[in-house]
Amino acid sequence: MVSVQPYRVIEPLGDHVELRAYPAHRAVSVDVQAGLEEAGTLGFGPLVGYISGRNEHSQRVAMTSPVLLQPRNVDRHVVSFVLPEEWWTKDAPVPSSNRVWIEDRPEVTMAAIRFRGMWKEARVLEREEALRHVLHTQGIQITGGPLFARYDPPAVPGFLRRNEVLLPVSR
Repeated sequence: MVSVQPYRVIEPLGDHVELRAYPAHRAVSVDVQAGLEEAGTLGFGPLVGYISGRNEHSQRVAMTSPVLLQPRNVDRHVVSFVLPEEWWTKDAPVPSSNRVWIEDRPEVTMAAIRFRGMWKEARVLEREEALRHVLHTQGIQITGGPLFARYDPPAVPGFLRRNEVLLPVSR
Protein backbone atom coordinates (compact mmCIF):
# COMPACT_ATOMS: atom_id res chain seq x y z
CA MET A 1 0.00 0.00 0.00
CA VAL A 2 1.27 3.46 -0.93
CA SER A 3 1.29 6.08 1.82
CA VAL A 4 -0.54 9.35 1.22
CA GLN A 5 1.01 12.74 1.92
CA PRO A 6 -0.25 13.75 5.37
CA TYR A 7 -2.38 16.82 5.96
CA ARG A 8 -4.88 18.08 8.53
CA VAL A 9 -8.32 19.31 7.54
CA ILE A 10 -8.78 22.80 8.97
CA GLU A 11 -12.30 23.44 7.73
CA PRO A 12 -14.74 21.97 5.20
CA LEU A 13 -15.91 24.66 2.78
CA GLY A 14 -18.61 22.85 0.85
CA ASP A 15 -19.11 20.03 -1.59
CA HIS A 16 -15.70 18.27 -1.92
CA VAL A 17 -13.86 21.46 -0.88
CA GLU A 18 -11.78 21.93 2.27
CA LEU A 19 -8.97 23.95 3.79
CA ARG A 20 -5.96 21.85 4.76
CA ALA A 21 -2.71 22.33 6.67
CA TYR A 22 0.25 20.57 5.08
CA PRO A 23 3.41 20.18 7.18
CA ALA A 24 6.82 21.10 5.85
CA HIS A 25 8.03 18.21 3.71
CA ARG A 26 10.58 17.10 1.16
CA ALA A 27 9.83 16.20 -2.47
CA VAL A 28 11.66 14.78 -5.45
CA SER A 29 10.86 16.65 -8.66
CA VAL A 30 11.49 16.80 -12.39
CA ASP A 31 10.72 19.53 -14.93
CA VAL A 32 9.01 18.32 -18.11
CA GLN A 33 8.07 20.10 -21.29
CA ALA A 34 4.51 18.90 -21.84
CA GLY A 35 0.92 19.93 -21.47
CA LEU A 36 -1.14 19.05 -18.40
CA GLU A 37 -2.42 15.71 -19.69
CA GLU A 38 1.03 14.41 -20.74
CA ALA A 39 3.22 15.91 -17.99
CA GLY A 40 2.45 13.28 -15.37
CA THR A 41 3.34 10.44 -17.71
CA LEU A 42 6.59 12.08 -18.85
CA GLY A 43 7.64 13.00 -15.31
CA PHE A 44 6.71 9.66 -13.78
CA GLY A 45 9.60 7.70 -15.33
CA PRO A 46 12.49 9.79 -13.96
CA LEU A 47 10.84 9.95 -10.53
CA VAL A 48 10.21 6.20 -10.40
CA GLY A 49 13.83 5.74 -11.44
CA TYR A 50 14.93 7.79 -8.45
CA ILE A 51 12.80 5.90 -5.92
CA SER A 52 13.81 2.58 -7.53
CA GLY A 53 17.47 3.22 -6.76
CA ARG A 54 18.83 5.56 -9.43
CA ASN A 55 20.48 7.70 -6.76
CA GLU A 56 23.89 8.04 -5.12
CA HIS A 57 23.47 5.01 -2.81
CA SER A 58 21.29 2.88 -5.12
CA GLN A 59 18.77 3.12 -2.31
CA ARG A 60 15.09 2.36 -2.77
CA VAL A 61 12.63 4.96 -1.50
CA ALA A 62 8.97 4.11 -0.90
CA MET A 63 6.39 5.46 -3.34
CA THR A 64 3.89 7.98 -2.02
CA SER A 65 0.70 9.47 -3.33
CA PRO A 66 -0.30 11.81 -4.90
CA VAL A 67 1.78 12.63 -7.95
CA LEU A 68 1.82 16.45 -7.98
CA LEU A 69 1.90 18.62 -11.09
CA GLN A 70 2.75 22.30 -10.85
CA PRO A 71 2.37 24.36 -14.03
CA ARG A 72 5.23 26.66 -15.02
CA ASN A 73 3.30 27.60 -18.14
CA VAL A 74 0.89 25.87 -20.55
CA ASP A 75 3.60 23.55 -21.94
CA ARG A 76 5.90 23.05 -18.95
CA HIS A 77 5.22 21.41 -15.57
CA VAL A 78 7.14 20.33 -12.50
CA VAL A 79 6.12 16.79 -11.55
CA SER A 80 6.82 15.68 -7.97
CA PHE A 81 6.51 12.86 -5.46
CA VAL A 82 6.48 13.80 -1.79
CA LEU A 83 9.13 11.69 -0.09
CA PRO A 84 8.06 9.46 2.83
CA GLU A 85 8.13 11.21 6.21
CA GLU A 86 11.32 9.41 7.26
CA TRP A 87 13.20 11.53 4.65
CA TRP A 88 11.86 14.89 5.81
CA THR A 89 14.47 15.34 8.53
CA LYS A 90 17.46 13.50 7.11
CA ASP A 91 19.37 13.77 3.86
CA ALA A 92 17.66 12.01 1.00
CA PRO A 93 19.84 10.17 -1.51
CA VAL A 94 21.16 12.50 -4.21
CA PRO A 95 19.57 11.73 -7.60
CA SER A 96 21.80 10.19 -10.28
CA SER A 97 20.01 12.14 -13.02
CA ASN A 98 20.69 15.86 -13.32
CA ARG A 99 17.02 16.28 -14.38
CA VAL A 100 15.78 15.22 -10.94
CA TRP A 101 16.19 17.27 -7.77
CA ILE A 102 15.23 17.16 -4.10
CA GLU A 103 13.51 20.18 -2.59
CA ASP A 104 12.27 21.19 0.84
CA ARG A 105 8.79 22.65 0.85
CA PRO A 106 7.51 24.80 3.72
CA GLU A 107 4.38 24.30 5.76
CA VAL A 108 1.41 25.63 3.81
CA THR A 109 -2.34 26.08 4.01
CA MET A 110 -4.08 24.83 0.89
CA ALA A 111 -7.64 24.82 -0.34
CA ALA A 112 -8.48 21.54 -2.06
CA ILE A 113 -11.28 20.36 -4.29
CA ARG A 114 -11.59 16.62 -4.85
CA PHE A 115 -13.01 14.97 -7.95
CA ARG A 116 -13.15 11.54 -9.57
CA GLY A 117 -12.50 10.52 -13.14
CA MET A 118 -9.95 10.37 -15.89
CA TRP A 119 -7.21 13.00 -16.03
CA LYS A 120 -8.49 15.36 -18.73
CA GLU A 121 -7.32 18.96 -18.95
CA ALA A 122 -10.81 20.44 -19.42
CA ARG A 123 -12.08 18.64 -16.29
CA VAL A 124 -9.06 19.70 -14.21
CA LEU A 125 -9.36 23.35 -15.26
CA GLU A 126 -13.12 23.28 -14.62
CA ARG A 127 -12.45 22.05 -11.06
CA GLU A 128 -9.78 24.74 -10.58
CA GLU A 129 -12.30 27.40 -11.60
CA ALA A 130 -14.90 25.92 -9.21
CA LEU A 131 -12.36 26.04 -6.35
CA ARG A 132 -11.44 29.64 -7.16
CA HIS A 133 -15.15 30.54 -7.11
CA VAL A 134 -15.68 28.96 -3.67
CA LEU A 135 -12.64 30.77 -2.27
CA HIS A 136 -13.75 34.09 -3.73
CA THR A 137 -17.27 33.80 -2.31
CA GLN A 138 -15.85 32.96 1.14
CA GLY A 139 -13.30 35.80 1.12
CA ILE A 140 -10.27 33.51 1.19
CA GLN A 141 -7.17 34.92 -0.49
CA ILE A 142 -5.26 32.76 -2.98
CA THR A 143 -1.52 33.24 -2.50
CA GLY A 144 -0.03 31.26 -5.40
CA GLY A 145 -0.54 29.04 -8.38
CA PRO A 146 -2.28 25.68 -8.49
CA LEU A 147 -1.02 22.20 -7.80
CA PHE A 148 -2.78 19.29 -9.44
CA ALA A 149 -2.79 15.97 -7.58
CA ARG A 150 -3.28 12.49 -9.01
CA TYR A 151 -3.67 9.75 -6.40
CA ASP A 152 -4.26 6.50 -8.26
CA PRO A 153 -2.27 4.28 -10.63
CA PRO A 154 -3.46 3.67 -14.20
CA ALA A 155 -4.87 0.25 -13.24
CA VAL A 156 -7.64 1.95 -11.22
CA PRO A 157 -10.74 2.44 -13.37
CA GLY A 158 -11.16 6.08 -14.38
CA PHE A 159 -14.44 6.63 -12.56
CA LEU A 160 -12.77 5.59 -9.27
CA ARG A 161 -9.61 7.72 -9.57
CA ARG A 162 -9.07 10.41 -6.96
CA ASN A 163 -7.84 13.75 -8.25
CA GLU A 164 -7.53 17.17 -6.63
CA VAL A 165 -6.80 20.78 -7.43
CA LEU A 166 -4.96 22.60 -4.63
CA LEU A 167 -4.42 26.33 -4.21
CA PRO A 168 -2.27 27.96 -1.49
CA VAL A 169 -4.34 30.36 0.60
CA SER A 170 -4.34 32.69 3.58
CA ARG A 171 -7.27 34.07 5.55
